[in-house]
Amino acid sequence: MLHRIRLAMQNGTMDKLSGEVEADETLYRRQGRNMHPDRKRKRVAALAAWQGDCHGTFGTARQNQLKHVANAKRNTVQYEIRQNVEAGSQVFTDALPSYNGLNQDYVHESD
Repeated sequence: MLHRIRLAMQNGTMDKLSGEVEADETLYRRQGRNMHPDRKRKRVAALAAWQGDCHGTFGTARQNQLKHVANAKRNTVQYEIRQNVEAGSQVFTDALPSYNGLNQDYVHESD
């Protein structure tokens, strides 16, 4: 996942993704030596989506989107996907319940 996030940050674009699109989220904790312990414990969420050969290696992705999001809840995740992926595209995700309901606008498959 980290390799894909780095690739998305390098090649990010403002165009909507279409065709075969894979989306995944991750939660991570902030780090910092001088940061208050309460802020260190707070989790930050990132949502990455990439277009291309979704079942191949990360090097075949043609376009990428990466966005920091407030959380990984259904409304947040689905809003970002709808903003960045063309309707009717084939969207591959993991089994996170936040992705349930995408099949209204997309051909949604999860593993």
